[in-house]
Amino acid sequence: VARLAREDAYDLGAEFVRWEVATAAAGIVLGLNPFDEPNVAQAKEATNSALARFLETGRLPEWPTDSVDNLVRVLSEARPGDYLALLAYLTPEPETTAALQSVRALLRDRTRLATTVGYGPRYLHSTGQLHKGGPPTPILVIVTTNHEDLPIPGERYGFATLEMAQALGDLATLRAAQRRVLWLPLDGAPVDALARLRAALERQVR
Repeated sequence: VARLAREDAYDLGAEFVRWEVATAAAGIVLGLNPFDEPNVAQAKEATNSALARFLETGRLPEWPTDSVDNLVRVLSEARPGDYLALLAYLTPEPETTAALQSVRALLRDRTRLATTVGYGPRYLHSTGQLHKGGPPTPILVIVTTNHEDLPIPGERYGFATLEMAQALGDLATLRAAQRRVLWLPLDGAPVDALARLRAALERQVR
């Protein structure tokens, strides 16, 4: 653990610069261009395509959803070096984060896989690049829920529609990249739905 002390709020800007430079330097060492994000662009294009479909038909593209049974089967086929990523298109509230971490910890302990949690769409600009452009080791679980579609000024769709389009855009891009990706839509309040998901996984994942 490295602890970096800050004397005042202005030091936060210096930390941004430090880690931006560190990212560029790490890219040189790894032999990649940290300023090139082709897979981020792919997800954006897929999102725009989904929104265009919505504006034309009033509906987002339809994709088959997955079940807990599907997830259990995919986890049972995991290989050494694989990792599990929970990609949550949910409101990042403390209670939701705690519920997600509870699911993550259960799956980590039961499967012995490395596990991560990321909130969408913000993960698309960080780990999302690794999911698509890195080695084919992730098992990706996109989690969504339905909520009020608050209007976006100047647009013919709301925030909930935009968020779902981003989730479906990432789903489409990941499947095109032949990644192991599942989509689990939740019913009801996220915390309660995640508790039900955890209970089902606790019964089935050994």
